[in-house]
Amino acid sequence: IAPPHVTTDPPGEPPPPRAAGVVSLYTREYFQLLRSRLAAGGIVTYWLPVDQLLVPDTRAILAAFCDAFEDCSLWNGAAFNWMLVGTNGRAAPAGSGHFRALWSDAALGPTLRGAGIESPEQMGALFIADREVLREWVGGAPPLTDDFPHRILHKVGTTNVLREVIPVYRAWA
Repeated sequence: IAPPHVTTDPPGEPPPPRAAGVVSLYTREYFQLLRSRLAAGGIVTYWLPVDQLLVPDTRAILAAFCDAFEDCSLWNGAAFNWMLVGTNGRAAPAGSGHFRALWSDAALGPTLRGAGIESPEQMGALFIADREVLREWVGGAPPLTDDFPHRILHKVGTTNVLREVIPVYRAWA
């Protein structure tokens, strides 16, 4: 069996959602557009800078992403720069043998090692949560949508606010 197609396209890394005009790149409708352009079984990654968001903001974005991607998960990038991962109809997780073989693949192995992920165990250590856990964290929070972009326009920046959100994000991670 031939290895899956490997791409080195960059992940989705828009500016932070609080930057002027950017909030629409974090809505359910935008995430649905991303999914509609993926091939069957395709994967998308998307930057989530939680250190710049209040917990309700993050919940709204998580709800939007998981509404668009039935197979959604959250991964650690660096500190509080996390990555949303969604697939377009991925049937089942890769088995451990297939997963380990990615580091031996001529195209993907060097890319993984170049990103500082030298073994499958290191990749596994970056995993934060799957859809079930994300839905639990979201609770009843409404998703960020094109019709309600102001759901994440809470003021951030004071030391007291950061003291409140960072412990929540640490617990999630």
